[in-house]
Amino acid sequence: MLLAHLFDLPCLIVVLSAIVISFIACGQNRHHFFRLAAILCLPVGAMGTEIGWLKMLSDMTNPDAFGPASSVASFTIMYAFLFFPLLLSMGSRFANTPLKPNESARMRHIRVGGSLSLLGVLLLTAMVWKGSILYFIQIESILCIGLFVAIPTFLHSPIKSEETLFLSRCVVARNYSVVATISGLLIGTAGLLSGIDDPSTIGPNIALILLTSLYSGFIIVGSTLAYQVYAQKEIPHALVCIMGYMSAVIIGMLLNNAIIIRAFIAF
Repeated sequence: MLLAHLFDLPCLIVVLSAIVISFIACGQNRHHFFRLAAILCLPVGAMGTEIGWLKMLSDMTNPDAFGPASSVASFTIMYAFLFFPLLLSMGSRFANTPLKPNESARMRHIRVGGSLSLLGVLLLTAMVWKGSILYFIQIESILCIGLFVAIPTFLHSPIKSEETLFLSRCVVARNYSVVATISGLLIGTAGLLSGIDDPSTIGPNIALILLTSLYSGFIIVGSTLAYQVYAQKEIPHALVCIMGYMSAVIIGMLLNNAIIIRAFIAF
């Protein structure tokens, strides 16, 4: 009975999408496929959880539904952490797999565009399912991405170790996306603490934390996948950055839980 309660098909589909887009990106190279799938399943799972949380927060008028809904939203990130070590270990089994022959630029564009389009459609479907896309648009979060990711990436000098400016900017955008996630968490937390006696500040500040992480997650996934396809190698320090991103996401989730539970107790 316990295992039956821990199974949720939509959450599982979101995490499995990381495996599908990794296969589209890497083709027959099993080492790159499993490594990329392991790396991407964590941010994809986090994005699925953030979407679930935001959909719950859009309807806070029913406290009785919060517990079951929050547990379902947590399944996505739980599945991601379950798949992560399995995929990582499978990647180590095929470490000596030879690279596939060089592809044309057109084929690489198709691989990157197809993978990200598939992920985007899936996430967009999750957003609009029994809800509104407007819940996932916030000016403050967009400004965070612009200030902490877009502008620094554009102004950053090319990394000398990278072959092209595009690959250099993939690395820089990925790194700054982690910074944006942490910054959104700090700004949102400061807003929550400064207005701790005002329930009206809970929703906007939690949305800032979750949406900044959601936007950053898509940039991390896109830049990591694009780098893998175009450079035919793993993006530098991939696991370190992913773990930094996941740490901020988990802290944000715990903070959200604490604030919302406190609000319900106060009611």
